[in-house]
Amino acid sequence: MEGNYIDKLIKKLENHDINRKYFALRYLAATLQRDPAKIAAISSTNEYRRIVTSVKELSSSPHPTVKMEAMAVLELLNQFDKETDDEETLSCPSCGAGISMVFSYCPKCGATIEAETSLSCQNCGKPVSSSMSFCPFCGEVLKSKTGLTCPTCNSERDVKWKICPFCGTEF
Repeated sequence: MEGNYIDKLIKKLENHDINRKYFALRYLAATLQRDPAKIAAISSTNEYRRIVTSVKELSSSPHPTVKMEAMAVLELLNQFDKETDDEETLSCPSCGAGISMVFSYCPKCGATIEAETSLSCQNCGKPVSSSMSFCPFCGEVLKSKTGLTCPTCNSERDVKWKICPFCGTEF
């Protein structure tokens, strides 16, 4: 895949013209389906990260057709990442879909994904979100990351909480 091709694709994705963005998304989707080797050739470069960033931004577009196409491309990129990397995945807190850690939006439902790659399950070591109670990989009950507990009911609590969701105690 020539750098010139990638530069043109990125310019179209970052362009102010919504039609150019839409057709760039369509072309990217077709390339991912027909010839993933073209994308694999740049998968560890800044250009690839710029493409992923642009597609993520377009997934929240107010234009429904652009948003749907961007979500489809994110799904393809997610599949591509699963095939080309041994990178761990997270589960979407909204729909439960497996998501590559490079995404900040779920390609299935569009939910925002917390970027908390430093948290991991104490049993299997795979990445987890602080909002999870159970590890989606091994089923282990996740221990409190903060070490804080409610003084009334001893439930684990988040440092950001102002009230215990289990007993109503104010902190």
